[in-house]
Amino acid sequence: MNAEPPGPRASDVDERYFLRILLGTSVSPKSADELSRIYRIPRGLCDPILEFLEARGYVANVVTLFSPEGRAVKYYVRTDMRVRDLTEDEGLPPPSRSPP
Repeated sequence: MNAEPPGPRASDVDERYFLRILLGTSVSPKSADELSRIYRIPRGLCDPILEFLEARGYVANVVTLFSPEGRAVKYYVRTDMRVRDLTEDEGLPPPSRSPP
């Protein structure tokens, strides 16, 4: 049996957070910490949303820097969001439909 990883699933998250991240990464590369601080997105949601968007080609990790403590900090930028065909698994469910 496959257990769900801990933490929120992308389909359970308010779509406004997705839009804020896309807006924030469209101007210049931003880290999850910066997006959380600037756009008031809960820090624990930024990484899962960024991973979700990156897997679907909406944002790309442009650089990974390392802090003095050795922590990797990824910076993301919005990609050219051209219309493309998505499989059913890649697409987002309609906002009004609750996840199964």
